[in-house]
Amino acid sequence: TGLRVSMTRQELRNRVTQTAQGLLRLGVQPGDRVVAIARNNLDTIVASLAATGIGAVWSSVAPDLGTESILLRFRQLEPTLLFTNGLYFYQGAQRSLDKALHEIIQALPSLQWLVSLDKDPSFLEPFELSFTSLQELQQAEYNSDFEWPELPFNHPLFIMFSSGTTGPPKCIV
Repeated sequence: TGLRVSMTRQELRNRVTQTAQGLLRLGVQPGDRVVAIARNNLDTIVASLAATGIGAVWSSVAPDLGTESILLRFRQLEPTLLFTNGLYFYQGAQRSLDKALHEIIQALPSLQWLVSLDKDPSFLEPFELSFTSLQELQQAEYNSDFEWPELPFNHPLFIMFSSGTTGPPKCIV
């Protein structure tokens, strides 16, 4: 959309810390896979930094990727939490992820939580999973003395995928 956002390092640090504490309250643990169907924006960056900061392994796709392509990637991961936008922009038009989300969430039985990256998480109500929004995660009690976990050097951080043009997408950790 061309929207430009800026924030200070301290503001970013505070938002990431608040989000990490919210994820821990939801039960996200080191080694859990956290996935996102997300736009390329500040909220997605905050979610990624928070999840990886507490030891979860992050993987994300763009919202305009097809449902089957998303499932070819995320089924392999058995994610416990999904961050998602309900709307995205493609070729100048706003589009909904509702239909795709129904298929994706039903096909990922390991999911325990849904987190909206949009301000209004109501699009997640039809699903039989607990849900919240990124803003609600950041609203809960904030501990400024939060201690980030120390993880082993080889602890996985991101899972990316090959293109899938010569067969199913392959994980790259």
